[in-house]
Amino acid sequence: MPCRLRPLAIAVLCSIPALGQQAASPLPPAASAAEPATPFAIVVESVKRANNDLDVRKNYTYQEREVEKELDGNGNVKKTEIHTYDVVMVGHEHHRKLIAKDDRPLTEKEAAKEEERLRRQEEREQKHQQDSDSRKQRARQKDEEQERKFVQVVSEVYDFSFAGEEVVDGEPAWVIRAVPRANYEPHSLEARLLKCMQGELWITKRDYRWARAEGEMISDFKFGLFLLNLHKGMRIHLEQTRINGEVWLPRLVQVSASARLGWHTARVQSETTYSNYKKFRTDSKITGIAPAPQ
Repeated sequence: MPCRLRPLAIAVLCSIPALGQQAASPLPPAASAAEPATPFAIVVESVKRANNDLDVRKNYTYQEREVEKELDGNGNVKKTEIHTYDVVMVGHEHHRKLIAKDDRPLTEKEAAKEEERLRRQEEREQKHQQDSDSRKQRARQKDEEQERKFVQVVSEVYDFSFAGEEVVDGEPAWVIRAVPRANYEPHSLEARLLKCMQGELWITKRDYRWARAEGEMISDFKFGLFLLNLHKGMRIHLEQTRINGEVWLPRLVQVSASARLGWHTARVQSETTYSNYKKFRTDSKITGIAPAPQ
């Protein structure tokens, strides 16, 4: 159960930078502006540049370490799981390769099973390689339409305001607060979810990147009659770091949540750290996959 909540919670916070690439024209560098841009304009420009970072991110492999804690009704830890992954390229996409459980390397049998899983994934990627260009074009067009709609929803749901300025890892940054408008009536699933959240963004003045972001559920979010209920009080914390002077990538994601999925209710805390970023040539084939046994 907890492992299904963590990616959902992260998606809640990270949905905005994954969208909005076509939403606005670039802003001038902050240093040359006669006066500060509006908070919303800064957010939209940061969204656009975050999409560029997603493209550059495909040039990197890295490592993830997830610590999942399930809590009882009194807030005491009743179960802890730790998984470490090498995030490698299979075909043209990132895939996670499990390398350790509870900070212990996989057994020989477990490692062989993981290698076989990725090998099969690579074979599937190769079979679909011929129509990959057309699929990418269709997906790109669909993403662009979703991006425009999502940014429109964000502009309707939130009031953005300056909450100060801070230096984060040596980078001067605006602190921008996003608060749902009290009189806004959501008309879509995305809008209903966003209406339940508020947060703050630390956006660097030099290049409009998210150095830090925090979000909080301020009311319950329900999807379906019994399918999903994210409870008020869920908190998400994201930190990013500059890699090789060219791209901002995640360093830390923390989630604290209480949710009901179906008939099961869980309280979870998770912490995911990202490390060991390595750049490789885009024409290289890096999979970390052992050949099939003969």
